[in-house]
Amino acid sequence: MEELKLTIYKKEDTIAIENLLERFLYLSNITSYLRGGAVEWFLTGKSKAEALKKKIFHENKMADEALSLLDKKIKSLPSITETIWNNFDDIITASNYICESYNNISYQITVRSPNIEPNFELVVKYLSALIRDLTPHIVTIETNDYGFNQSQTFPDRLPVGWMFYIDEIFDKNTLNLDEHMVAVNNDGMPIGSLFISKRGLFDGENKEDIKIANALEIALVEHEILPTYRTIFKG
Repeated sequence: MEELKLTIYKKEDTIAIENLLERFLYLSNITSYLRGGAVEWFLTGKSKAEALKKKIFHENKMADEALSLLDKKIKSLPSITETIWNNFDDIITASNYICESYNNISYQITVRSPNIEPNFELVVKYLSALIRDLTPHIVTIETNDYGFNQSQTFPDRLPVGWMFYIDEIFDKNTLNLDEHMVAVNNDGMPIGSLFISKRGLFDGENKEDIKIANALEIALVEHEILPTYRTIFKG
């Protein structure tokens, strides 16, 4: 797999430098798991040499100067568009998904050529931890530029790709998507639904895998589940 991409949509209670730093730390730590160990993370700069001076995470902990570095970098709160990166060219980007509120945030994680092959079971475990800890509204997972290459069925809607989670509860019998749907629970209580295009390694460049994902996208639109980009945070 050349690339694994997760996009998380979440309404945050507070927009502050400290909160953003905590989010970045959490996302970088679980992303580093796909590298087989702790990874150093940096803020961006005008050059790589400059960026390497802006280390914010080391050994899965905040660097001493992390808060001051991020505070100097962000000048336009509550507006946020910020990226951190590591030497594997993995990136995590946080930005306001402005739809009625600055508190609507999109976090995008891109892992390039992971050291640990992210098989189906590992990705589900990874996603389950995200859902448990972050309580997101929506999470999408894709590989190998499925969305970037516009392989999805509907250009105005979120791509399903490999997996699509939403914090809404649906009746399996009504949807008739047993093979592609999993009810998500937390402490025994239902909190959302996970839709899976393929129970195996998904390749966003493979024609057969694209067909499977497209078919699921069509089904989710028919049931009014898959939102447009404009209606992600409306419901």
